[in-house]
Formats: sequence, structure tokens, C-alpha cells
Amino acid sequence: MAAQGGTSDVQQIGKDFLTCGLCLDYYKNAKTLPCLHSYCETCLDKLVEKTAELICPQCRKRFDCDNQDKAGQLGTNHMINGLVEFVKARNRQSDRATEGLKCEACDVTQATSRCMDCQVNFCYGCIRVHSVARSLRGHHVVSIQQYLESTPHVSNHRPSSFCNIKGHEMNEIQFYCDTCEVSNCLACTVVGHRVPEHRHREVTEAAKEFATKLEDRNEKLRPKENESNISCTQATQEMITIQELYEQQVTKVKQHVEHLIKKARSDEEKILTILKKEHDKRKKFLECEIDRYEMSEKNIRSTCSFIDALIQYGADGRQPKYPAAMKYPKTVAEL
Repeated sequence: MAAQGGTSDVQQIGKDFLTCGLCLDYYKNAKTLPCLHSYCETCLDKLVEKTAELICPQCRKRFDCDNQDKAGQLGTNHMINGLVEFVKARNRQSDRATEGLKCEACDVTQATSRCMDCQVNFCYGCIRVHSVARSLRGHHVVSIQQYLESTPHVSNHRPSSFCNIKGHEMNEIQFYCDTCEVSNCLACTVVGHRVPEHRHREVTEAAKEFATKLEDRNEKLRPKENESNISCTQATQEMITIQELYEQQVTKVKQHVEHLIKKARSDEEKILTILKKEHDKRKKFLECEIDRYEMSEKNIRSTCSFIDALIQYGADGRQPKYPAAMKYPKTVAEL
């Protein structure tokens, strides 16, 4: 149970802290930008090829970069690379029941050994070739069985770090230049970091000093982490409270609007009722007036027709109705 818990913790560490933000996989030769964000060297190379400049994907800061060397001129994060190797070893340990590993040199024969400095699995024939090379004789080689079943060789041995200066790629990092604040090899102390202009010390001594300083900073950061956690909790609670108040106000506004709409509809019915009564009253009055005017029009038309006939046929005064017709002009005003 303890072993399973340890493996789970290591896998979680690898997932949270040892994954490149660009390829989303374990770091491959991690390079650290001046802003202290790290990415795979190949990922940064692709980024420079695509954008023609070096911009940190996280903080968006721009840095000077030689398009020819690309990310190779940046400092190598040896601590991340070592942790990646450690986590991969633990992951392989948990999966040791799976099929055997193949030789990474010939990719044909099953691997029998692993070089901890090259971080490569070799078969029997390839490891013999590897061991013959003069520059590789001092590498730490273990069997695949040891590599899969135990981790002391991982915890006690770290892969050698090599200089990233052009022409020094085969030289191990041995010194740290306090003047330039960079790690370098023995050749660098003679060529580019000469004494007395540059002050050197062993890289292990510098690493211990930096580890102590980082631990001190870590101790100072832990209380701030708690403060940030408390502030985050308070802000979250405040956000929940604000959300509840917002929902309450929204409910009140909707209720008020519904009340206003209901009252407006009620007033609408009252006003329309009054308007209809006034409309019906005026309509009835006008209908009576229209009837009266139509009757008057008919009477006038009839009288005018009679007078026209009387004038036409009784102008000589011999018509018997002519005297009686003389009364009609007197009644015209009545019409």
C-alpha cells in the first residue's frame, strides 16, 4: 500500500510540475527562459521558427534570440531534467510487468542495460560499443532488471550534465561562474570565463548554496500560500454572497415589473370602457342627426320639384293650384 501511494504521489508530481506547457508531455531537455519559465528545447525551437522571435508563452515577455542557435543558447534546467528521469523511472517500475524494453540504439533487440548518463537503453551488443568509446567509459551503466526493480541508482546517481556551448557539447558541467551566473565546463574556464576576471567554484558547492537559499524562500512563501488560500476562500464566499444578492434583486425587479404590467392592464380596461361609452353616446347622437338631415333633404327635394313643376306649367296664372302654391315660399325657412 505504501509503495502504491508513493508511486501515485510521484505520478502526480510529474503531471503537475514536470509537464511542458507547449507539448503537454514530460520535459525533454528543459530550457529555462530569463523569466524563469521552462519549456522543452525542441518546443522553443519550433516556437522561434514559427514566430521568428522568442516570446514566453506564459508571461508574453520577449527575449533576444539567435535564430541559428534558437533555444540552445538558453540555460539547461538540470533539476527538472533529473526529476523527469526520476519520475519516468518510477513509472517504469510500476509497469515492469509489461513487455520488455527494446534497445534504443538499434531498436531491434531487447534492452539488457541502461546508461544512466545517456538516459538510453542498450542491448548487449550496443552497450559493448558504448563502453568502448573513450569519452563514454566513465558513464554509469546498470542492468535493466536493476533499473526496473529498484530506484537507489536513480536517487543516488544523477545523469551528467553537459555544456551547451558550441564545441563543448561533450564536456561535463563541473564549475559555476559567479561572475556570469552560469554553469560551465573546464574548457569554458579557460576560453570564455578566464580567471581572474571570472570567479569560479565547483557546481556542487553552488548547487548546495542555491538549494539553501531556495529553501529559505520556500519557507517565506509558505505563510503567503496560506494567506492566499484564505483570501481566495473569502473572495469565493463574497462572490457567492454577491450572486445571491443579485438573484434576489432580479426577482424583486421582475415582481415589480409584473405588478406594473398588471396595473397597466387594469387601467387599460377601465379607460377602454369609458372610451367605448363615450363613443357609443356620440355615435347614437350623430346617427339621429343624420336621420334628421336626410329627412330634411327629402322634404326640400320634394318641395323644389313641386315648385319647378308649378313654375313650368302655371306661369300664366291659369293653374288652379297656383294661388295655393304661393304659400310654399313662406315655408322655405321652416325647411
